Amino acid sequence: TDSEWHGYNTDGGGLMLDFKRLGLDIARRRVLIVGAGGAVAGLIQPLLKHNPSSMVIVNRTGERAEQLADRFDRPQQIYGGGFGLADENRPFDVLIQATSAGHARGLPPVKPAWLAGDGRVYDLNYGPAHQPFANWCRERAIEVSDGLGMLVGQAALAFEIWTGRRPQIAPVLAELLAE
Repeated sequence: TDSEWHGYNTDGGGLMLDFKRLGLDIARRRVLIVGAGGAVAGLIQPLLKHNPSSMVIVNRTGERAEQLADRFDRPQQIYGGGFGLADENRPFDVLIQATSAGHARGLPPVKPAWLAGDGRVYDLNYGPAHQPFANWCRERAIEVSDGLGMLVGQAALAFEIWTGRRPQIAPVLAELLAE
C-alpha cells in the first residue's frame, strides 16, 4: 500500500486445510518434523495453534533445528536437534517429512521406529520429489500423504488474501489428481 507493506505465509494454513481434508487431527498428539528449512518455519505456528502435546524438529544440522524451535514461545512443547532427538523421544503420532531430499531422488534418514503403531505420515513434497519417500513408506506398509493438497490449500489462501474470496479446494485438487 502507499503507507505500509504486508507479508503473508500460507504454508501452515495450507497444511492445516489439507490435514482437515485428510481427517488428521494433531491435538494432544506427538508431532515429529524432519527438516528445518523455510517451509517448516511457516508451519510451526499454525501447528502449535492446534495444540499438539509436543513437537520435535530434527535436521541434518541439529543446531538449525534447535534455533528454529527456539524462535517459538512454547519451549515446553517444541524441541529441536539432530536426528538422535527423534530416537530419544519416539514414538510419534504424526511425522511430517519436510526435507528436499526427494528432489535429488534421496531420502532423509527416517526410521519406522519413530512412528507409533497408528502413526500418520505426511510428505510436503508431491510429484516426482515425493516418490522416493512414498516408495520407502510403501515398502514398510506405512500410509503416507503427499503435499499436493497443501499446495492447493496455500494457493486458495493466497487467492483469498488478494481477492477476499476463497475458492473451493476439492475440485481443484480432484482435477490435479486426475491429471
